[in-house]
Amino acid sequence: MSEIRWSTNLIPFGLPIDRFISSGYRKGYPVEKRIELASKIPGLTGVELHYPTMVNEDNIERVKVTLSSCGLVCSIVTPSLSTETKWMYGALSNPDKGLNRQAIQLVKHAMDMARELGANAINLWPGLDGYDYPLQTHYLEFWNRLTESLLECADYDAKVKICLEYKSKEPRARVALSTVGKVLTVIHWLSKENVGCTLDVGHALMVGENPAESAMLLHREKKLFHLHLNDNYGDWDWDLIVGSIHQTEFLELFFWLEEIAYEGWYSLDQYPRREDPQQAIALSRKNVQNLVDIASKLERQMLLEALKRQDYVSVFNQLRTVMF
Repeated sequence: MSEIRWSTNLIPFGLPIDRFISSGYRKGYPVEKRIELASKIPGLTGVELHYPTMVNEDNIERVKVTLSSCGLVCSIVTPSLSTETKWMYGALSNPDKGLNRQAIQLVKHAMDMARELGANAINLWPGLDGYDYPLQTHYLEFWNRLTESLLECADYDAKVKICLEYKSKEPRARVALSTVGKVLTVIHWLSKENVGCTLDVGHALMVGENPAESAMLLHREKKLFHLHLNDNYGDWDWDLIVGSIHQTEFLELFFWLEEIAYEGWYSLDQYPRREDPQQAIALSRKNVQNLVDIASKLERQMLLEALKRQDYVSVFNQLRTVMF
C-alpha cells in the first residue's frame, strides 16, 4: 500500500457551536493559527480550506506563507455555499437568477483558489440546495438549475476536480445530493471527467449505506475523488472520532481502499465540541492507521475468495487471528 496522505478540516479549531450553546464551547482561532495548530498533529501533511471564510483573495499570500512555514499543503478547497442567509432557498439551485449567478461565481473563485494553492480540487457540498416540505419544490426546474450550474462550474476549469459531497439532511430537511446513487446519477448526467465524489463516511452511514460498498460503486466509475473520515450512530452527522462506533465497517472500507490502490487524501473531518481538537484528530488518525494495519495483515487472496462465496464464517475466523 502506498503511503497514506493525511489531511484534516480546520473547522475543529474554529468556534464549535450548536443550537443550544450558540456562544461556542471554546475559543475559536483565525485561519493562520488553525493551520499552526493542525501542524502539531503527527503525520498530517494537508489541511482543507474554505473559501472565502478561511482563504480568499485578501489573505491568500499570508495563508501560503503559513502553510509553507508549517510544512503543510492545501488538500482541497471548499466553497462556502451554506453559511449565509442569502442561500436559505439554495445556492446552485436558487430560483433567483442573481443569487444563482453569485453562487456559480463563488464556486469558480474557489476553483481559482484551489489552482493557486496547488490543491487542484474543490469539495462541493450544496447543503442548502434542497427542500423541507412536500409540495414546496418544482422538482424538474430545481434539478435543471442545479445540474446546469454544476455543468458551468465543471466547464470553467477542466483541470480542477469538483468533488460532490452528499448528505441527506441538515441544514435542509431533504438535501438534494443525499445518497451515493443520486451523486452517481448527477455525475452521469454531467458526463465531465473532472466531476466526481467526496465520500464522507458519516454521511453514508446516515442513509444506511455500507461505506465500503459506496466506495466501490464510485471506484467502478472512477469517481472516488476524495474521502472524509468521521463516525456517528447512523442517525445524525455527529462527526465523531473515527472508529469510535463502526470499527468493522471502517476495517472493510480500508481493506477495499487498499485493494483498489486508492491514492487520494484520507481527510479527518470531525467536529469535536468537548474534546481537545488536536487530541481528537490525532486519535482518529491513530485509529485509522491501526485499522489499515489490521487490514494489511489479512490473507488477502483467501479473503477475496471467501467474499466471492459470501462465506462470512471463513472471513470472521480470519479476522479473529488479527483482531482478537
